[in-house]
Amino acid sequence: MMLGQYQFKPNVYALLTLFLLCSVFIRLGLWQLERAIEVTQEVEGQKQSFDKQLIALSSDTVDPSSLLNQRVSLTGHFLVDDQILKDNVRRNSKIGYKVLTPFRVQNSQLTILVNQGWVQKTQSGLPDTYCP
Repeated sequence: MMLGQYQFKPNVYALLTLFLLCSVFIRLGLWQLERAIEVTQEVEGQKQSFDKQLIALSSDTVDPSSLLNQRVSLTGHFLVDDQILKDNVRRNSKIGYKVLTPFRVQNSQLTILVNQGWVQKTQSGLPDTYCP
């Protein structure tokens, strides 16, 4: 094929590479769209959980999957010595820690990991975290 005074001779390997890359990028774009739909549905589920009735938990025989996006009330205490700080969590372009604290339910062997939120990283080392 002639383009002006230049002759276009496509290389088979270059065409195959181009086709492969286009296929990969199209698939990645579709994956991004699927993921966006999943995240939107998850956020909607969390928003709907604010309107749900508060459930008082007191039993060891609770199915954890039934508590997804469910508001619960517990009586017990935090296990502050077993607290977890997840390092290098970004929030608003700042680096910090996600604070996760186990909560032992009163009169039960049930322990639940509670997300206490985010704390900004300081120059002095580990942050002081408050546990109610």
